[in-house]
Amino acid sequence: MNLYITLFIVVIVGIILFALYLLAIKPNDDEERRKALKPLEDRGVAHRGIFNNKGDAPENSLLAYQRAVEYNVAFECDVHLTKDGKLAMLHDPNLKRMCGVDIPMNELTYEEICQYRLKDSDQVIPLLDDVLEMVHGQVPIVLEIKPHGNYKETIVKVAERMDAYEGFWVLESFHPSILRWFYKNRPEIIRGQLSTDMFRNHLGKNLFEKIIITTLVTNFLVKPDFISYNYKHRRNIFYRLMRKLYRCGNAGWTFRSKKAVRKYGKRFDTIIFDGFIPKHLEKEHK
Repeated sequence: MNLYITLFIVVIVGIILFALYLLAIKPNDDEERRKALKPLEDRGVAHRGIFNNKGDAPENSLLAYQRAVEYNVAFECDVHLTKDGKLAMLHDPNLKRMCGVDIPMNELTYEEICQYRLKDSDQVIPLLDDVLEMVHGQVPIVLEIKPHGNYKETIVKVAERMDAYEGFWVLESFHPSILRWFYKNRPEIIRGQLSTDMFRNHLGKNLFEKIIITTLVTNFLVKPDFISYNYKHRRNIFYRLMRKLYRCGNAGWTFRSKKAVRKYGKRFDTIIFDGFIPKHLEKEHK
């Protein structure tokens, strides 16, 4: 085959693949669903509640969530399934970092989990039911489901429990299949795709997972209403391209200082903050 013909075919195939990619990264652009995110945009989201791991309200504790309610700010929390099918709230799938015992949550019943305390506090890992009862719709909840253990069962149990909750909440996950399930089975729920440069963050179990999450190429399958991206990797080419082309809710995680918020916060609609009180909330609470 003539070299020029070969090059022509390569160029055409490249253009087609690039066009398909641009279509694949299109998120949900429904304006009404974007407006629903306004409470998160105005006040931010407290990552794992408003906590102090060296005090009486460690992360993901009921008291940390209560303090978020006191500040009238949304909070992010993570849910896992225990051995006896309870929905318990903790960021990690393992108790080692927060409770000092190297045991996965899904290998313990909730009664066994309650033997342990979060850091040096008197707080135990709360159940989703406890959190929902305490919040009672006063502030939005950002609920993350991670692909640990029997996460398919976790999805169903979370969906069934949240069906009865009357407060405003949104779902987010790194795992596209979790978001896809909600897109198909609970399309009314606001969905967020968590993402980052998985190669720079050294996250992900395999190359395929790293590629699809970094490139946002599954957006066409899950139709996220917002993208929650690692603010440190805001210059990632795939993320920037998606933002240039499409309107979509845009959150930045995880800000851990007021300085970082001052410097980069305006580049995001929503900031997810961790371990400090942002200036605007601090002023209001005085």
